[in-house]
Amino acid sequence: MTRRVLKALGVSLLALAGLAVAVVALLSLLVFTEAGSARLLSLAGSLTPLELDYRSGSIAGELELSRLKLETGVVSLELEDVVLELRPACLWRASLCVRRLALASLDVVIAESDKADLDIAESAPPAAAKHRLIALPLEIQVDSLEVARTRVSWPGGEWRQAGLEASLSLGEPLVRV
Repeated sequence: MTRRVLKALGVSLLALAGLAVAVVALLSLLVFTEAGSARLLSLAGSLTPLELDYRSGSIAGELELSRLKLETGVVSLELEDVVLELRPACLWRASLCVRRLALASLDVVIAESDKADLDIAESAPPAAAKHRLIALPLEIQVDSLEVARTRVSWPGGEWRQAGLEASLSLGEPLVRV
């Protein structure tokens, strides 16, 4: 009887190990191949407020997007001709690390807000601000940021910049450029 139990346990452990290998292989296909990366980005676009137009490359290497857009109701971000080199290992520590991020254009539009919301956001400490432009689910670190054209507009004003090169760190509550 114990031999049967041990044999069944061994077969079960072997099947579980095989399943784990299959899952790792599938995830590797999604991350390391162009087709897998395109599918994974399409899934991300359907599950999040991001709009992603995949061009070429893989998530584990150099990835090219025609366009990436995020609208929160308060702010709209649009990045065009995006070239991105991720460091996927950073995801284990709840960070998005980017070796290189190159953009042909960055367009930020800040929507008009109620005066009361602006007063609260200006007078409250950052952690207690009622109205944030963007809530980040994880810290973002960019080693090399290259932006050919930047435009930031808000009700009553606009700022334009050509040729930006910087490093960037975004996290609650700090932004470092």
